[in-house]
Amino acid sequence: MRNAETGFGLYLANAGVVHAAVRRLQVWPGHADYDDLVEEGMLIYVAYYQRYRDPVRTQAERTKFNKLAGLFVYYGLLKIVTREQRRPAVHERSARREPPADTDPQDWLVKWLGEDAEVALVARLRSQLTPREQAVFESMVDQAFTRAETRAYLGLSQSNLTNVLRRIHAKYQTLKAAAAAESPV
Repeated sequence: MRNAETGFGLYLANAGVVHAAVRRLQVWPGHADYDDLVEEGMLIYVAYYQRYRDPVRTQAERTKFNKLAGLFVYYGLLKIVTREQRRPAVHERSARREPPADTDPQDWLVKWLGEDAEVALVARLRSQLTPREQAVFESMVDQAFTRAETRAYLGLSQSNLTNVLRRIHAKYQTLKAAAAAESPV
């Protein structure tokens, strides 16, 4: 396997390969994404160099490598750009499918904390949550994200978020029942 440092040196000597691949995507200098795409292209270029099997010592070998690397960088960046263009549409579709907040059975979280929640009960609940449940709880409670924002922020599907909220709710119900059994009425 080749050294990434050598690949980066080769990139610096041939940075035009990555810039050409970015411009081939119709992204020009001055565009908001240009520098980000150049950086991603540089990483793809260096990674390709590390996997490239032929020697890159002579000018002819370097020219051959740069032609192949240019294609590799272009298709890698095209994949990134396509994924980023689709991402808002996916989030927009899932936001349209979201039920209204007043009919949402998991809306208990915001209502419960908006009312007279006990601080000790919340602390005990937080200590029993898994890392994913903790992230959902913090985004919805501490940061006041909506379900759609929470899904987008954490990269969860609607069904995954619903399942996590159900698990949090079950843990809350268990703690609430235990607290009610401990305290005299």
